[in-house]
This record gives sequence, structure tokens and C-alpha cells, in this order.
Amino acid sequence: PGYTASKTATIVDKDGNAKPNVTAAGDVITYTITVANTGNTTIKGLSVVDEMLDINKTVDVLVGKSETITKQYIIQQSDIDNNAKISNTAIVGTQKPTVDVIVEQKPGYTASKTADKAKVTAAGEKITYTITVTNTGNTTITVPVVDEMIDVNETVTVNVGESKTVTGSYTVSQADIDSGKSIKNVATVGDKKPGIEVPVEQKTGYTATKTADKAKVEAAGEVIKYTITVTNTGNTTVKVPVVDEMIN
Repeated sequence: PGYTASKTATIVDKDGNAKPNVTAAGDVITYTITVANTGNTTIKGLSVVDEMLDINKTVDVLVGKSETITKQYIIQQSDIDNNAKISNTAIVGTQKPTVDVIVEQKPGYTASKTADKAKVTAAGEKITYTITVTNTGNTTITVPVVDEMIDVNETVTVNVGESKTVTGSYTVSQADIDSGKSIKNVATVGDKKPGIEVPVEQKTGYTATKTADKAKVEAAGEVIKYTITVTNTGNTTVKVPVVDEMIN
């Protein structure tokens, strides 16, 4: 008596197209276990067990013939995330045929940032920033998201083909308006640094008026008290020289 036991694997995607390696959840591996009778006696009741494929049966094989058992395995996301290969071993009598299928891990993601304002014009305005992390690869990703300016420090887990958002707000200060520079905000998302600038619109302006505490004077020696009032009508802090030689 004698026999050989072998195992092969073929891979197709979820649409049935053949492929050399596993790259996505939903791919299908078809395993074929072949038992060939190489002896001169009929093999009866040979045990074939494959726990991964839920196979537990016996086969009879005539002299010079072969018997095959075929079963499919559908790839889960955990297979992509956790393995560089999927190893499957059957137990056929005393033999243990094994086949390895390569898993191509292709992690990837993009990180972007948006603001809910196109510009700001006054201190006290709030800018709400949204950071979006999109998984563009084939593995589940876990990425730290840090943005000190808007007090964000967290870690997001993003499934394949999905996106996660993180939001935070910043209150515009008078110093921001006075500087006139765009408010620049940059986050750190893993190894990426998405940023955005919100322009500051300056509107500098003021009025100057003068009043006197008397409507008329009638005698020498009377004192007139003048008041000069400078009113800031814009959105920036103003510094204005005030000169009146008559009242020193």
C-alpha cells in the first residue's frame, strides 16, 4: 500500500477574476486536496482533516487512481491585516500537505484639512477645522492625529475604503487681526502634515472729533477745555498721533 497527498490553491477576486496573490477581503481561495494511490492495494477509509476548511471525512482510493476534495475559503479583513501569508495544512492519514498563499499588504492613507470659514474679520470669531483621514490601502490603519492649535490629540482607526474625521476649533485673537497674516494651521497625521490657511481681512479705520466745554466766552481769563476723541471704526488696533499746538 502507498499513497501521496498534495494540496494546491487558486485565487480569484470577488468578481471571479484570477489573481496570483491575496490583496483584499472578499478574495476567494479554492483549495484542492489530492490523494493518489501509488500502491497496489485499494485504500479504504483514509482520514482527511482540514480544520481551517472544516473538512473531516474519509476517502477510498482505487489502485492507480486519485480522489480530490475541494473547498473554498473567503478572505476576511483580519487575514489581510494580520498575515504576510495564509498557511493551510491538511492531515491526510500520516501525511500533512501544506500550501502557502501570499498576502500582499498595501497600507495607505490620505490626510486633509478644511476650515468652515473662507476668511475672518474680527477677534472672537471661531474657525472650525475638520481633519479627514481616508484609508486608501488594503489594511486597517491606526493613525495618531495631533493638532496643538485646536487642542486635538487622539488616535483614529480607519477601515479599508472608509474615512474618519476629527474636528476642533480656534478662536481668532485681536493679535491675529492686527498682524494681517493668514491664520495657518497644520496638523500631524502619522507621517503627513495637512494644513490650511484662513486669510485675515483687515479694515483699518477711525474717526476724530473735537468738542469744547463752552458754547461761548465772555471774558478774558476764561478757560476752554477741549476734548479730542479718536474712535476706532475698523477691525485693527490703531495708533494715531494727536497734535494740537494751541492747547499744547
